[in-house]
Amino acid sequence: MVHLIKHIPLKRFKTINLAFTISIILMVGAIVYLVNYNGQIDEKERIELAESRLNQLNRIYVDFLKAVRDNRGYRLYRIPERKAAYLYAKNEVLNRLESYAVAEGHPRDSVLFAKMGHLMKKRFENLDYQLQIFEGTALPDRSAHAGPAIDALIDSLEQTYNHLVGYWMEKSDTASSAFNAENDRNDRLFIIWLIATAFLFVLFLLTFKSKVNAQIRSSVSEQTLAITREKEREFSAAFEYAAIGMALVGTDGSWLRLNKSLCSLLEYGEEELKRMTFQDITHPEDLSIDLAYVQQMLRGEIDTYQMEKRYYTKSGKLVWVLLSVSLVWENDRPKHFISQIQDISQRKALLREVEVERERLKQIIYGTGAGTWEWNVQTGEVIFNETWANLIGYTLEELEPTDIDTWISHAHPDDLAISNEKLQACFEGRVEQYECACRMRHKDGHWVWIMDRGKVISWSEDGKPLMMYGSHLDISASKKLEDSLRAARRKFETIFNSTFQFIGFLTPDGTLLEANQTALEFGGLKPKDVVGKKFWECHWWQISKTTQEALKKAISRAANGENIQYEVAVWDRDRQPVTILFHLKPLKNDAGEVTSIIPEGTVIQDIVDARNALVAANQELDGFAAIAAHDLKEPLRMISQFVDRIVTKYEGVFDDRGKQYLNFVIDASSRMSLLISDLLEYARAGSDPASFQWVDLNQTVKAVEELLKNNILEHNAKITVKGLPNVWAQQTAMKVLFQNLLGNALKYQEQGKTPKICIFEEPDKHYHVIKVKDNGIGMSPNNIKTIFQPFNRIHGQGKYAGVGMGLATCKKIIEAHGGDITVKSTPGEGSIFLVRIPKVNIS
Repeated sequence: MVHLIKHIPLKRFKTINLAFTISIILMVGAIVYLVNYNGQIDEKERIELAESRLNQLNRIYVDFLKAVRDNRGYRLYRIPERKAAYLYAKNEVLNRLESYAVAEGHPRDSVLFAKMGHLMKKRFENLDYQLQIFEGTALPDRSAHAGPAIDALIDSLEQTYNHLVGYWMEKSDTASSAFNAENDRNDRLFIIWLIATAFLFVLFLLTFKSKVNAQIRSSVSEQTLAITREKEREFSAAFEYAAIGMALVGTDGSWLRLNKSLCSLLEYGEEELKRMTFQDITHPEDLSIDLAYVQQMLRGEIDTYQMEKRYYTKSGKLVWVLLSVSLVWENDRPKHFISQIQDISQRKALLREVEVERERLKQIIYGTGAGTWEWNVQTGEVIFNETWANLIGYTLEELEPTDIDTWISHAHPDDLAISNEKLQACFEGRVEQYECACRMRHKDGHWVWIMDRGKVISWSEDGKPLMMYGSHLDISASKKLEDSLRAARRKFETIFNSTFQFIGFLTPDGTLLEANQTALEFGGLKPKDVVGKKFWECHWWQISKTTQEALKKAISRAANGENIQYEVAVWDRDRQPVTILFHLKPLKNDAGEVTSIIPEGTVIQDIVDARNALVAANQELDGFAAIAAHDLKEPLRMISQFVDRIVTKYEGVFDDRGKQYLNFVIDASSRMSLLISDLLEYARAGSDPASFQWVDLNQTVKAVEELLKNNILEHNAKITVKGLPNVWAQQTAMKVLFQNLLGNALKYQEQGKTPKICIFEEPDKHYHVIKVKDNGIGMSPNNIKTIFQPFNRIHGQGKYAGVGMGLATCKKIIEAHGGDITVKSTPGEGSIFLVRIPKVNIS
């Protein structure tokens, strides 16, 4: 243009005319330009208004979506912060709705916005209600908040929002078109203005116009870019932090974009999933269905689809999801899918559990053979199951139509009155459940015993029973068993009461449940005098406090599973002491727990009297034996003394045969003296019950080792003693016992062999079990049978000295202590003597 201006002949124009023309052109151009520019400013304001409205609507809707997300997040994950976020977002939406000023000249904006605000508030009411149900402050109301109604509300809200956004997008586009048209007119004006003004102002006006246009375009572009970026940020926030999984999926099935919830659900990182397709992790049984839906969408047959499917996680676990998919189109071509993926594994598991429980209940009812009934009490309508009809020999079809008269017509007339009485008690609330054993006539004519049970499930507002549910169970076999048990009980009671023994039943804590007639008559009692009392408080045991305390301890031991037996004197009906052999037998269940105790008593007073007489005779005999043994020792001492004198005085007179005879006399007198000492010890063994005390066997064995010290040193014997117990025994008797056992262990050894003796206790519940183990010559099984008999010897006198009374004395000592002694032996390897002494509790 500058080039053209240079070639215009300016001489034909006068300066004043040129100046006037330029001024006129400048004035007219300025006026036209300003008019057009004002029009541009108006259109710009309309654009800004439309974009401002779109921003406001976008912020409101994004906050609304955040509120919905946080409400669902709180109900899904129980995170209190989600509830607070929901309430905050809800208040923000409500405040923005209130602050949204209606634009003048835009009545459609007012109508649509009012509708959108109303729908959002209704949606918040529903979300608050769901929150109240979740927190247990409200009861479900299907009529007001049914799923279809909420879905319709959400659809209406989305449509209203889209219409409102569309309205302002249309206004923005219209204003932008008008702005561009005004801008085009100004462009033409600038060209005319530049040509008209001819010379001086072209570059200036072009520069000015360029700057103005640049500022306008820059302003519009910056605002548009800011709006776009804000929308992108809000979408990204809603996408990334959604409580459910969200993804953009390519039309080939590849993952384009995924949010954190989906990555967490599938246990993959985002980059890992982007290298895969959704087909790679879909369960094969679900893939064909999913792909069929995809093809329908790509062909435009459906807009969205929803299905339940299974995904494989990275760890190989299967998760159930609810998949919702929509397709985004661009330029009439499918761009990508938007997928929403909600984890429903827990819901599916619960449904499976419900199904299992339903099947389990069905099988239980079937397995128990119970007939069921559902009775509308007010109408008389009754629904029976097939088993109910089978109980009395019918099919359900044969009995139809069924009502309450169906049952009445088959019930035994004698049972109807008691059944009605119990039903009335149930209807009046006096009992919670109806239960009645009654008879029903079978199809073949016999009577079937039925246990009829039921419960009222629903009541009318005025307290009348509405629906009652129950069952029928065939108890004919139980009734027969009950009759058999009654007969068995009568038989048991006959035997129980006719026995000569005293028998009863106790609880583990000692309460008397029952006593037989023999025991009651012995004490001159009736059942009411003793049943329900502690056993030791009953008449028989009031003979003394000591007797009662001993019984308490015995019952306590029996309650722990121990069989107890002892002799005790009790009162008879005249309060005279009578000795009985008393026995406590614990009864146990399958788990080994004591459930009851049977006390038994047998009168043994005659036996006790005879035994006491025998004890007195034995004591007299023992005394005689002791005196006889003592008196026999005196002449033996004289024989020994005179033989010694003969040997000393007449040593040179006797030949070898005479000396041999004298040695026979000396040896025989020595053995006779030893025999008499052993007889005396045997007679005294365990004969003094008053001398019982607590004896430390460790100290006893030490004392015996000291007595046998020379013998131990002579044989270089090794004796080991391991933690022997304290026993309730006669101290001297215990010393004699171990002296004999250790002496035998030292004596009966192979020549040149070192004796090794070990004395230790073996654990046992009721006895102190002491073992004396040696490495001696041992003995054969035949000798073991007679080894504890007096004067029994299994070896010749020349090889091992003794008269065969040591082990017999040991046996008598142990039996006097209520125990026993046995031996296990192998020839050439040694013997183990096993001594058992009862454990006692002396209080």
